[in-house]
Amino acid sequence: MWLNAFSKDKKVLSPIELLVLATVPKESLSPKQISERLLDSTSEWQPASGTIYPILHRLTDRGFLDRSKGNRINFRRSQMGNTFLTSILKPLRAQIEESNRFYLAILTSILKVQPTPIGLHEFMDKIEDTTKKYLQNIQEIKSEALKVSDNSFIVPIDFE
Repeated sequence: MWLNAFSKDKKVLSPIELLVLATVPKESLSPKQISERLLDSTSEWQPASGTIYPILHRLTDRGFLDRSKGNRINFRRSQMGNTFLTSILKPLRAQIEESNRFYLAILTSILKVQPTPIGLHEFMDKIEDTTKKYLQNIQEIKSEALKVSDNSFIVPIDFE
């Protein structure tokens, strides 16, 4: 039910590796730029160099990223990395739905035991605010996806 490791063809990624892979674009970026993008996307987490470098090297060794050769080491998402991200959309959606059901069950159970728990309204306001932010993020992602002009990495998605 929790965010499990994702796998395809025996290639397993931890949730942190998945986040890093999803953050690395098709164009080359330095590890520092990738770390900054992680901070921008999560608003909370910026990995230390001792964390990001091993993850980038593991993802490269496993074929999810390509590393440029030259004076500066840069990374970009490979075709395999793009295909993998597309392939995990369905299981990711299932995990999100399961998490939502789980938390709803907890909240429902709390309300049965204590119909008006202290702080409930503030809690529900936070959930509502967070949900609005998620929906706004989804709209932004959809808009960005429509702007994609390079279809070289597009892979069909089966959500059924």
